[in-house]
Amino acid sequence: MGATGYNVDPDSGHLKRVGDFSSGALGFGAYSSDPQHRIYISNNGPSECYKGYCTMDTRFSTLVRNTATGALSIGMDNVLVPKRFNGIAILPSAKFAYTVEWTDEDATSPKIRGFRMDVTTGTLTQIDIGDVPFGVWGPLFAHPKLSFLYASEDRCCGIAPVTKLHVWSVDDNTGRVTELSTSPTILSKPMEFWPTISNDGTYFYAAMPIPLFSEIDVMRMDANGVPQSTPLASAATQPFPEFNAFLVHPSGTIVYGWGWHHNADGTAKAAIHAYRLDTRTNTFSDLDLSAKVPRIDLMPLGFDASGKHLYLGRSADLPFAVYNVDPNSGDLTLVSYGPVN
Repeated sequence: MGATGYNVDPDSGHLKRVGDFSSGALGFGAYSSDPQHRIYISNNGPSECYKGYCTMDTRFSTLVRNTATGALSIGMDNVLVPKRFNGIAILPSAKFAYTVEWTDEDATSPKIRGFRMDVTTGTLTQIDIGDVPFGVWGPLFAHPKLSFLYASEDRCCGIAPVTKLHVWSVDDNTGRVTELSTSPTILSKPMEFWPTISNDGTYFYAAMPIPLFSEIDVMRMDANGVPQSTPLASAATQPFPEFNAFLVHPSGTIVYGWGWHHNADGTAKAAIHAYRLDTRTNTFSDLDLSAKVPRIDLMPLGFDASGKHLYLGRSADLPFAVYNVDPNSGDLTLVSYGPVN
């Protein structure tokens, strides 16, 4: 398994391959990064799993980006750690990263653990932050500008009526974690899937849980990094018989929903909608862009740093679709479609 790195032309949006990076990981995880993309970390999971039982260990891989040239280099290559860690969340300072340790196979008493990061060598060193309790909750994620961590409390299979969002502050010097006195925040709807904070920290987006997936909700964040409990606006996702994911544009006011339409003859087609938030009326407009998707197996990969371009792809051996993004409406204009050298 491995990863492929690309540089982005800021004017045209075109991609240029900068390298392929092989890994010893059989189950390669998706890389997480700090907002400045100085370091990429992949939690590759335990070394072995059999019939639902996994070893109590974890494999980590890292890539380091040269911020001057864009060149990528391997830091940790599927390094085995004799503890079971789940997920990874990176602070915007790129000083610390956090994960959840399962202290036993049944995950009866998970704890938040911290690592100090070296963005030059790509190494992670565990630090002592004490025992920070963590329930059977959703993924740990970080604020893009402030030193805060978040997780949604598990509502038992999407049945309970409310979602509780836990918030922790992080000491920038020691990396120690403290849950806010006002935590958890009780959200008025079961909004817990794909939690995303806009790049400027103004908005908090999340989707309704399986099997509903009936809307994407947005809430305003306060100055202390805590979202309001009631959504500003909701975007219905009924156009997606199979709603799969969403991406928030760097502007924070456009969100792209992605899914599939299944036809009576057994075929399917991809569907993508742009929902733009009107901050005066707190409503979403809905723009159907499905006709602009060239093939069903392409997935939304993300935006360039400026938000001028959106990328659809799947793997290095499939073509990429590059679009210009209209910052006012969210409309997409195809720039190129094909393989990337």
